[in-house]
Amino acid sequence: MNSLLDAVGLPQLVHAWIGEASTALGSLCAMDIWTAIGFYAIIFYGALLDIPQDVIEAARIDGCRAIPLFRRVLAPLLRPMIVTCVIFSFTGTVKMFESSLALTGGGPSGATKSLSMYMYDTAFTFSRTGYGSVIALIIFLICVFGSGIIRKFDKPVD
Repeated sequence: MNSLLDAVGLPQLVHAWIGEASTALGSLCAMDIWTAIGFYAIIFYGALLDIPQDVIEAARIDGCRAIPLFRRVLAPLLRPMIVTCVIFSFTGTVKMFESSLALTGGGPSGATKSLSMYMYDTAFTFSRTGYGSVIALIIFLICVFGSGIIRKFDKPVD
């Protein structure tokens, strides 16, 4: 990011993105989004390939243009994959661990310390495995409850 900012002539914006508490979490989120976007692109590409061409052709014959075609035909057919990706994204966010541990170790000043990192530190660094297991169970329940809420909002539009 710093190389890009320097290359486009904005050297005043160059700084230690994950080294400052105010920008560390946002930087990790941007990195995680960039890392995961390929996974979601493959899922959507596969879902788009699964849509029968007859459906798209029939919509075009009926006079459907690009935006209405997406809104009225493709989006409802992609709805199961959209919901699946939202659930994957939610649970991945709740369980955020690897990037934060590898890049910042939960710092600076605990700005990027997640619930998963707290569980890891409790169970393995401080040898409080029972308490760490309870935290892991809470993470699991948050994921199940959040996924249930996402599924609750997955109602077909009439």
